Amino acid sequence: MKTTYFFILITFFLKSLGGIKPGAVTPAQMALVDLKKVRAYYEANPAISMDTYYMAFNDHQTLQPAEAKYGTYMRTSNSVYTKILHVETISSADMTINIDHHDKLIVIGDNQVSQDIFPRNLDSLLIHNTSVSFKNLPGNERKYSFDFTDSNFGEYDKIELTIDTKNFTLTKMTLYFSAAMNLSGDYEGEDKKPRMEILYKNYRKTISNPALLDRNTYVTEKNGKLLAIGKYKTYELSDLRNKTRFKDKGQKTNGK
Repeated sequence: MKTTYFFILITFFLKSLGGIKPGAVTPAQMALVDLKKVRAYYEANPAISMDTYYMAFNDHQTLQPAEAKYGTYMRTSNSVYTKILHVETISSADMTINIDHHDKLIVIGDNQVSQDIFPRNLDSLLIHNTSVSFKNLPGNERKYSFDFTDSNFGEYDKIELTIDTKNFTLTKMTLYFSAAMNLSGDYEGEDKKPRMEILYKNYRKTISNPALLDRNTYVTEKNGKLLAIGKYKTYELSDLRNKTRFKDKGQKTNGK
């Protein structure tokens, strides 16, 4: 099965959103205030859902995406659900469930709620960056650019955040990866630094189907072993959590 541009970039991303008059303070100070308001919005509304759109680009400058995908995002105070084409991911307090409907495969991993494609603590970016700039856009939007080329924030050269300054929600995030990669599928292809753009649209303060964030919708535990259930019971299940792979003395168990 061919690995797509998008899923390669999402993997890298997971392993690693106005209030002041422009000119009154420095761009970094403006960013800090605005991003804290963004964080306050999400903390005040723990149940949020929205539509997402992902675009992966071969390099930092090209305008034509190599791949584009629609998606769904839902979050409660302790669970995150995303769906991108045929892949669903549910991150809860004790595990992460990845479901690939194309391959009929469920992979269980350790909790990764903190590794969210929609992080709420974006104001922490100011700890790492050396340069902040902004641009006011039409429609009550402001775009911040955080340049990390001279910092120790190794995953990205730059991150751009576009904020709706009317209600302080994140509308777009652009990631400029610092590592060159060959995403063409051609082993002799040139390594380039890719870029990924994520659009967040149609914010809702409700969850239309809470069962999608409940692990009991997908798996159940019997005799210490997780089993796929319901419409997923024919899927192959692989449990890769640390507690199932290693005994107390460090012996591998492989879920047995």
